[in-house]
Amino acid sequence: AAAAAAAAAGLDARAHVIRPVVEVRFQRNMRRTTVGDGPYPQWNEELVLPFTAPDNDYSPASVQAVTDDIYFNLFDELILDVLGDERTRETNIHRRIEKRWLGTFSIPFSTVYQHGRVEGKFKINTPPVLLGYHYDQNAGGGMAQKQQNPYATYLTLFITVQPPLKTPLAIKDQFETDEDRKLMHYAADWIKSLRFAHPTRNFKATCVDITGKTVFVTRYVKPQAPPDSVEGERGMVRFVSMVPFVEDAQAFSGACDLWTTSDQFLELGAGDEEEHAVLLCNYFLYLRRDAYVVIGAAIPEGATAYVLTSDGLNRFSLWNASTGERFDTQDSNCPLLSVGCVFNDTNIWANVQKFGEPARMSFNLQDKKAWRPFFTNIFPYPGLGTVQVDQLAYVPTPQGYVDELTASLSLTLKKKFESWRERFVTRWNRFCEASLKLLVQRFESSWDTFSEDEHNAELEGILRSYNMTGFPINLKYTDVHPIVEALFNTGVYLIEDPTVEFALAVHVHAYPNQVLSVWVYMAALTRKS
Repeated sequence: AAAAAAAAAGLDARAHVIRPVVEVRFQRNMRRTTVGDGPYPQWNEELVLPFTAPDNDYSPASVQAVTDDIYFNLFDELILDVLGDERTRETNIHRRIEKRWLGTFSIPFSTVYQHGRVEGKFKINTPPVLLGYHYDQNAGGGMAQKQQNPYATYLTLFITVQPPLKTPLAIKDQFETDEDRKLMHYAADWIKSLRFAHPTRNFKATCVDITGKTVFVTRYVKPQAPPDSVEGERGMVRFVSMVPFVEDAQAFSGACDLWTTSDQFLELGAGDEEEHAVLLCNYFLYLRRDAYVVIGAAIPEGATAYVLTSDGLNRFSLWNASTGERFDTQDSNCPLLSVGCVFNDTNIWANVQKFGEPARMSFNLQDKKAWRPFFTNIFPYPGLGTVQVDQLAYVPTPQGYVDELTASLSLTLKKKFESWRERFVTRWNRFCEASLKLLVQRFESSWDTFSEDEHNAELEGILRSYNMTGFPINLKYTDVHPIVEALFNTGVYLIEDPTVEFALAVHVHAYPNQVLSVWVYMAALTRKS
């Protein structure tokens, strides 16, 4: 069930008033809200979708293995006048409803299952351009600027599972460790005292590695060089965000939170919040930036890890390493709701301030009233080593594999698209596809500096002859299924105009170690009369 309220600000249609509607999809079931009014709608509606466990087995072991996502898609619902002959207006039906996709976000079912409920304000991911619409110019020009502008689109939700499902018991066994016994006792007492004073905060001094041994968290932080093929801070942030995300419960078939080292993370080709945050933090340290791993709680994932950086002038940024998003610590829209502690390679600092929200905190780690360090004069840092390798191995992704994947994805998506339109003839506009292929190849290099005006100028020749709606979507590559789902969720295949033509272009950008960024540009065209 989801009770929703949304503010779809910062996006305007060029020729009509937006009529927003939200569709929620889960396991190919769909429910939708009523149609809102204008760019600032308010819904207070409950949507109920069924859940089916694998083989109707609702045991914790079975439900925990569910990998389905809950998709939230924002549409603009248009009422189009399709009357061909004005003389028949009083006797013929002359309107057709058409919906245009504006943006999306998803929440793994496993997140709702593990926490029982998820609530908060969620940012809708909008593409860098939506043909037929424009972003408020006061909101900034590039995608990165839109991420932090106050006109971005958010959806307020409460999600729960009814009736509640039994969750697996957390593993509380004492794991083996090679750490010093005195250090471990001190860590247990330190955590216990912090949780007594701040029971809702996420504090951590140790973790469990992939072999099942307890390791002190500072051992995971070490300067490590990013691939030579990525350029500067911007490139390394993008690279880390494109490494696929997978939760430990799905990767290791258990309820225990396991931490892999950066080389293991890249070799496995996937990881969760901690792996992404540690790798990005280590990259920042390699660039001689002041960086820390943040342990806290965020929406929608709950317990999480971010990266904290300082510019040396008392200005701090928080990075969601899994998505590549940067937030100012004063940004009230930051998904990080609570900070428990931060750590680097030499110490851990626990947040003992009154507030846990970043916007209401001081990040001066030297302030003993705000931050409680683990290592002090009473218990000094013993010079712990690292579990990280000195040099990460980066293997170029074969271009032949990339070319083959690009062709395969394009063919698969077109076949799927045509199958969804089995009642209609699907016409592909080859001329437009050629133009889109040229455009889509540039998106990876300009993902955070994209210019809407330059994009429209590139399509000027087509736009003179056609009315065109469309957008690029971007996903990190794991397999074809999430890409098919993303295209399906846009609803473009539902267009019933008998004269409509479509264009689809795919570009796969390869990073080392088969980390792939997939861009799909989908467009619908009708000739101007």
